[in-house]
Amino acid sequence: MYSDKPAPWDHYPKFLRFSEVQNPLNVIRDFYSYDFPKGHFKQLKKWRNLVITAKHYKNKMFGPENLLYIYELHVKLIEGLYLLLLAYQDAFPRPKMISVEQLDKEREEWSWFPDNLTKAELADPYIPVKAAFKKIKLQKFRDHLSIWIYAALTKGPVDESVSPADVITVYEHLNKLYASAWLINQRNREKPVLKMEYREENKTHPGNDDPEDSLKVVSDIASSPVQLSQTPAEKWGLKEVINLILKKEPMINAIVHIKTLQDPFTYFLYILIDNSRYFLNHKLSEQLERANAALVPVFIIMESARIAQRTNDQDRCFLDYVLSHGVIIYQADGFSIEKQKAGSSIADTDTKHTWASWKKISQPYFKSSHHYIRQQDYHMALYSLHQSLEISLLGLIQLRTGFQTTIPKFQRLIKMTLLFTEQINHFFETLAEGKPELYHLLWNVYPEEERQKLVIKETDAVQLTGMAENLFMIIENLAGDGI
Repeated sequence: MYSDKPAPWDHYPKFLRFSEVQNPLNVIRDFYSYDFPKGHFKQLKKWRNLVITAKHYKNKMFGPENLLYIYELHVKLIEGLYLLLLAYQDAFPRPKMISVEQLDKEREEWSWFPDNLTKAELADPYIPVKAAFKKIKLQKFRDHLSIWIYAALTKGPVDESVSPADVITVYEHLNKLYASAWLINQRNREKPVLKMEYREENKTHPGNDDPEDSLKVVSDIASSPVQLSQTPAEKWGLKEVINLILKKEPMINAIVHIKTLQDPFTYFLYILIDNSRYFLNHKLSEQLERANAALVPVFIIMESARIAQRTNDQDRCFLDYVLSHGVIIYQADGFSIEKQKAGSSIADTDTKHTWASWKKISQPYFKSSHHYIRQQDYHMALYSLHQSLEISLLGLIQLRTGFQTTIPKFQRLIKMTLLFTEQINHFFETLAEGKPELYHLLWNVYPEEERQKLVIKETDAVQLTGMAENLFMIIENLAGDGI
């Protein structure tokens, strides 16, 4: 801990790259691309408790690397905020204060809004930033966090040279810095992160000009077994979709409307097809999706019509899920889908054992990604990380819906999670917007010859593994809801 006059260069940023010094807003965007405020608050509280107690950080799945990454994120956050504060103080003329009307609008529309700042601090988030650095100098802040990481990774509480008051002061200021950084980031983004109802505002059915016929938001269907309710506009639009699909592929036996996604507007459809002529995979689904693109976006999940004639719960698990949530909109002559007891297949599955089995397969791949990073083989690290994510998504989707496939496609798995949650898709949307270069890496793992052409830096691989752990936590929580 600093107890004497610091050296003149100690207040300089030490963790930031040159590009981050030039644009410190990118540091805040990185911080909130790792997790949202509530997640950071929760993680900080756990970290503080490790500092003041005899407990130490344990993570059987990921090891200590995650906490080290979180430590680096925090040091970069305070350095970035320090640079932003200097720029703010030098600005002329000073930026205008946020009006009460603007604050009310932000509180109403934003996905999260601080509740630990005063009205003045909400209007000018640099007030708590200035107060934090007045109380704790930048170099001392770094020193405190260094002690925190050592204490959290060591058995026993923090050294006696650090008083409980110091820990409380750092903790309280970090809480306020989280809120200030969020406000600064939101107000400097081209598109702030909004609540879902405001991201969907004014979105109507393509070609439908009657506001009374605007498509309504369909609730998260996995949270309730209530069957989908269709609006008149949806029924009209789906008739056109059915005609186009059958024109392209007449061998379809049945079509079920599972869900209507509002942002972007998309029909989720389940199709049963006579697969005696086909090797069923995502390519046939994508062909029909492209054929409908000019009319209305659709996302198609396709299975063999033979499933409808099976009585084994495991075989028709996803079909029963679809029938308990969706609406049959087409059946070929002479073909009938018998509806079994809604949800029986999923409910009767040993879900806890199922999820544990998927984790057992996924974890070694994630641990391998860390091994390959240490070996500086970043292409294999990316491959292992991608495999781990893909397996985890497969397990989650099977657990929540009963869907199984031996031919997964990463992008389509992400889209399928929209059947029961928006969290995973939102995670990737945020990654694409905030860190497009990392998003590009994850999206181009296959084929191998393309992966080998990717330019992957060590910092890219480390950031991806840190972000992936956050995604794993989301998946774990969602899997827990199904257990």
